[in-house]
Amino acid sequence: MERGEAAVATNGKRETVSTEMDLADAIMRHLKPKKSKRSFQEHLSDLVVMRWREKLGAFSLVCLYWLLLAGQQDFKVAFSPPVDLRNMPQTLELKEPFHVNLRLTARGMRKDASTLGSRNVSIKIDLGAASSGPNVYTLSCNHINLPNDRIDMVQIEPAEVMIRHRPRAAAQPNRQP
Repeated sequence: MERGEAAVATNGKRETVSTEMDLADAIMRHLKPKKSKRSFQEHLSDLVVMRWREKLGAFSLVCLYWLLLAGQQDFKVAFSPPVDLRNMPQTLELKEPFHVNLRLTARGMRKDASTLGSRNVSIKIDLGAASSGPNVYTLSCNHINLPNDRIDMVQIEPAEVMIRHRPRAAAQPNRQP
């Protein structure tokens, strides 16, 4: 500025500025962002393509966490466990073979509910108060032996079972000739 002149260089071209207003305008032109002539599709493409490795990694982590956590919450399973008849009075016997196809539906986290089956769940019916003739037993969660308390019973079908009893035949003494 020894001679009182100022110059601005842009793209290899030198422009001499004579007044303070021209200098301020030149500075503002170079500091202001240039308007893009690109289309919306080009901007959208850049949004997807730029830093795609980081975006793909973040998306993969989100999917993995969702599968591990959110996907585990509410899992239903239906199965048919065995029925265990207990405490039959010594004076009674079953009138006919007991066979009923019970169907249980349980709900819980996938890691707990997916392991349910006939090997780790059973239904226990206490026959201690049975009498001769038909006896109806209403099944509830108390009759079901589950492997842990994180599983909820949703449905028991049928909810009632009928077991027929008859008096036990008296033992015949062995007669020896």
